[in-house]
Amino acid sequence: MKKKVIAIVVSVLLVLAILVTVLVVSHIRSNRPPELDSIRGRIEQLIEASREVNEILWGEGLPTHKHIEKTDVAYKYEDENGKKHYLYYYFFPTEEHGTVLAYTYYTKTISESEGGGYIYHDVEKGGVLTGDFPSHRYATQSTEAREGYIYHNPDNGIYYYPLDGFTAEDEPLFYTSEDDPNYDYVRTDSGYLLLEDIRKKVNAVYSSAIRAEIEEAVFTGVTFREGEDGTSYPRYRDMEAENGSYSLTKINKAWPTFRLLDYVYDYSSMRLVDPSKASSVTVAIDCHLRDDPAKKEVREFTLVLEGDQWYLDDYTR
Repeated sequence: MKKKVIAIVVSVLLVLAILVTVLVVSHIRSNRPPELDSIRGRIEQLIEASREVNEILWGEGLPTHKHIEKTDVAYKYEDENGKKHYLYYYFFPTEEHGTVLAYTYYTKTISESEGGGYIYHDVEKGGVLTGDFPSHRYATQSTEAREGYIYHNPDNGIYYYPLDGFTAEDEPLFYTSEDDPNYDYVRTDSGYLLLEDIRKKVNAVYSSAIRAEIEEAVFTGVTFREGEDGTSYPRYRDMEAENGSYSLTKINKAWPTFRLLDYVYDYSSMRLVDPSKASSVTVAIDCHLRDDPAKKEVREFTLVLEGDQWYLDDYTR
């Protein structure tokens, strides 16, 4: 009887040992990292796409409209009937034309004809304006005297010359007292209109863990000690206008940025290194700085599988 019990115990232990071995082998096999060639293209895509993302988050950032406020200056104009009118002008800087003057050039009087309405008189060129016409005309300034100037200020010696072809659409964006002085509006031609547009770029490149860090550091802000200097404010914010619409803005105060290094990667040298497994791989890639090809380096990056897609789990900046 005792021999039978021992035989049964030995058999059970043998079965368990075999089962454990099978499970261990199965686990090892199932946890093997993927073949590099199956993810090589995705890794290259992620690293190259991260260049733009890093520049937006940690580099110079998105281009913004300079903080310019429009101040209208009124001056009196007396028409041929002795009636006084108020006309307005303002200045603003441009890269192409230097300082530009925008000025109103017409007065309006109530029509005495049937139907009423206004008559618009062009005080600069004469005549009556009809149809659609711009609210302002534009001029450049110069200390050089040449033909064609429309006004000369003897007090400062500046001549004003008409700036043909310039329209209200060419004017810069003007800030008002309602705008946050610590933030500038991101240019719409940058391709990013709202915070969500930046998030989509980030989400397409980095893992959920990295995205959480970016969300806090770049989009939310961090308070690490008491006092004004103990808070890092968000670099980008959606600013709400009076009409309920939103625009993307970027902080114009000092914000922690990094010197982004421009690496050239030899993707043909890419290889898997430890630790690498089914859902997380580490790759090593030979590279060099673009401005120093002789200085060779090896950089390692970890990627994680989330859902059915791979994402960078390391910053590439």
